[in-house]
Amino acid sequence: MPEAKTPLANDKVNTANTPGVDQASIERPGLEEAETKINNPLLDFGKISVTGKIIATIFSLLLLLAGIAAGVLLVQQQQEIRERASGNEECVNSYLCTFLDEPGNAHTYEARKEISHLLITGSAVYRFETGVSDDSCYRVIISKNIAMWVKYGTGEGCEDVVSVQVWLKK
Repeated sequence: MPEAKTPLANDKVNTANTPGVDQASIERPGLEEAETKINNPLLDFGKISVTGKIIATIFSLLLLLAGIAAGVLLVQQQQEIRERASGNEECVNSYLCTFLDEPGNAHTYEARKEISHLLITGSAVYRFETGVSDDSCYRVIISKNIAMWVKYGTGEGCEDVVSVQVWLKK
């Protein structure tokens, strides 16, 4: 007949089905600590100081505001590009026109054919015909296939040159 084994102090005793043993009264060392670690595996946010929470909140708000400001700025830039492009669409779609984006306030351009006229865009669009023209803001010289312009005026309405359309003769 097999000998009955007496449990040692380190042996685990299965009392799950033992009558008369109250499962709630069995000591389970470290169980509460283990449950806490399972519930909060990375961080226990309850232990972060109030100052840390305030700093995290302020940083989050600053990041949000920076994102909103960047978004607004980029949307406005896209709108400005669309506005400029819409006024220059006819030129861009024509083989008789060359569109110069941000050519500068003083420039010389040599076209492949004889130039008919020039449109300079600043705050408004100004048209200049063949020959020498001066409107107290811009001085323009158009001779055959060469166009030269310089912005020299500083008065009201004398804006920097944003774009130039060089129209050729047919």
